[in-house]
Amino acid sequence: SSKGKIFIHQMPSFEVICSRAFSNAASCMIQDNDHFIILHTKRPFIYNTAFSVTTGFLKRPSIQNYNKSQIFVSGSYCNNVLVGLTSSNALCLWDVRSEESPHLLTLPNNLNVQDVIINNNVVVIGHGKGFISELDVRNMKQRMNQFDISSQIITSQAKNNQSRSFISQFSLAKNDYEPWIIGFQYDNGPAGIVDLMSRKV
Repeated sequence: SSKGKIFIHQMPSFEVICSRAFSNAASCMIQDNDHFIILHTKRPFIYNTAFSVTTGFLKRPSIQNYNKSQIFVSGSYCNNVLVGLTSSNALCLWDVRSEESPHLLTLPNNLNVQDVIINNNVVVIGHGKGFISELDVRNMKQRMNQFDISSQIITSQAKNNQSRSFISQFSLAKNDYEPWIIGFQYDNGPAGIVDLMSRKV
């Protein structure tokens, strides 16, 4: 919830089987049927469904000039790889089976990164005024593709003489069954999907 309370539901009844409030949770992700990952503002932990920590060895990133204002704001998980995004535009990549420090990529501040997702070997970041970039997990410094979401939405709405501002925050979502499909949602309304193969919105 918006107040940091995490609920575990039994499916398909949706009955709440457990819940707990965290004051510093940035993101929560399912790992498997018995475990989930909470990316706290400082570091990640793996919990079981009773909210007991099962993996506490995931290390904090070694970010230069790290201070209290540089916290995790978003995270995503896929196939034992966890990615976290800090408020200082740093991407941190953990192998949740390893005790090694996370791989780190510091992105330029002018990118204004807003969200991140990982699916298989692809990391997708949302940044700027409606742009998303596709990175390779094995070499995140190499940007594979970039897409301008906002320009395609504006083009489609121009026929109705409508204009929108796309400087607001937006978030991303992945599709586990179609890894080339990325969802997006602006906080001021527009939402849709991006096909990473055809580059169409």
